Amino acid sequence: MLYAKVINKTDQMIRRKGVFSLLFGVIFFSLIILAWNSAFIQDDAFISFRYAANLTNGHGLVWNPGERVEGYSNFLWTLLMVIPHALGFGPVIFSKILGMIFFSGSLAFTYITAKKLFNSQASGLTVMTILGSNYSFSAYATGGLETQLQTFLIILGVYFALLIKGHPEDSGKRILFSLVSASAILTRLDSGLPFFFIYIFILIDDFRSGTLRNHKTVDYLTLLLTPAAFLILPWLIWKYSYYGSLLPNTFMVKAASPSFSIFKQGVLYVSLFFNSYLLIPILFLGLLFFKNIFKNQTLLPLIIILFFWIMYVVFVGGDFMEFRFLIPVLPLLFLLLYAIIHHFQTPLLRILLIFLIFGGSWHHYSTFQNRHGVESIASLEAHVISEAENWIVVGMKLKDLFGKVDDVRIATTAAGAIPYYSGLYSVDMHGLNDAWVARHGIYLSDRPGHQRIAPLSYLLYREVNLLIGQPMVLPRGIRPEEHPAFGELEI
Repeated sequence: MLYAKVINKTDQMIRRKGVFSLLFGVIFFSLIILAWNSAFIQDDAFISFRYAANLTNGHGLVWNPGERVEGYSNFLWTLLMVIPHALGFGPVIFSKILGMIFFSGSLAFTYITAKKLFNSQASGLTVMTILGSNYSFSAYATGGLETQLQTFLIILGVYFALLIKGHPEDSGKRILFSLVSASAILTRLDSGLPFFFIYIFILIDDFRSGTLRNHKTVDYLTLLLTPAAFLILPWLIWKYSYYGSLLPNTFMVKAASPSFSIFKQGVLYVSLFFNSYLLIPILFLGLLFFKNIFKNQTLLPLIIILFFWIMYVVFVGGDFMEFRFLIPVLPLLFLLLYAIIHHFQTPLLRILLIFLIFGGSWHHYSTFQNRHGVESIASLEAHVISEAENWIVVGMKLKDLFGKVDDVRIATTAAGAIPYYSGLYSVDMHGLNDAWVARHGIYLSDRPGHQRIAPLSYLLYREVNLLIGQPMVLPRGIRPEEHPAFGELEI
């Protein structure tokens, strides 16, 4: 194959000239710099920050002291956010640095996995580069949420599964894989979906290789399952005893009321990603030559994981944040996209397809605006730092005004930075941090995370003193009724 010869010659040239380490380093750190230049923070990150702050202050892992509701969906990440609070410095920069570390790990293990799958350093470097230059993936190196931690653990799990496939009797790798799978599930429960299929394929491979048919069958299964069980089962028991439920309250808001309109929103969310990044032509080629491209059975688990993850995203209606729910499986997607490109022997076609991916990232970056209820990354950050909204300053101002007043209660739809910086008792009007609203609130829309809203009767019952809708900061000298958005308010 002409392409294989090109790749082999490239690998030989790199090794002969001893420039691979330099080339890898330049590209790797360029991708890190690119991600740092796109660094941002979003309002939902402050939910985890508030839980971590309350835990640090001795109130427990709660939204409001004395009220137990699991309004976060990222247990391990929330515990990590205790570190800056315990040390007495702000969590924003800490979360960005930690996110960058996990982003670096995601890139590194994507490279290693691609190198192993395609038996080529050049292929590994190519996959890492097209992944790291994807704008959404790069931007979500930060953001303040667990996105890159989950991504890192999933690609790390795939890598360990490949190692186990090659060394079925290596006990250490099985233990490490089990611990990685547990860490991923502790980070987000939905990580159980990809790891369920990874476990299945490890067991299938064990059976085919005869590993499960010898006298060590029980030992191998124990090594795979016991370390994870020792971490996950106590956590689930604690969750149920502490919150009264195994599922987080956020699930009740986002996924407890499936409907056709929510599925439609999920389909729009997924299709918007592939359209915005111009990936449809490559996917079409993959379907057209599917049998030949994916005859390598090692790629089959990646296809199945990606398929069921996309079905899961459709089921929950996607997300209002720019493609955040797709980020954890993007390393797998780009491995498969490269497998499609790798199939074609014509170097020019391969180069054109790779540049289509780069061009798609630029197209998305330069053209994407808020569409179909999906907010761009720039819009997400604008909520908390822009002059027009600046929810961080709103929260600080509330603390200045009411921080020393006893039992002041606020209710807000922007339940992130405002409750965190104000430190006040807060009712989350969308119900992410309120069990009653999550189950009984008025159905408002199909927008993920914003389906329900607290009725006035409930706010009166909760003795709310100050109601804050979607806050905006007005310029000096402008009366509220003079603002263009005033006519949109329902009084």
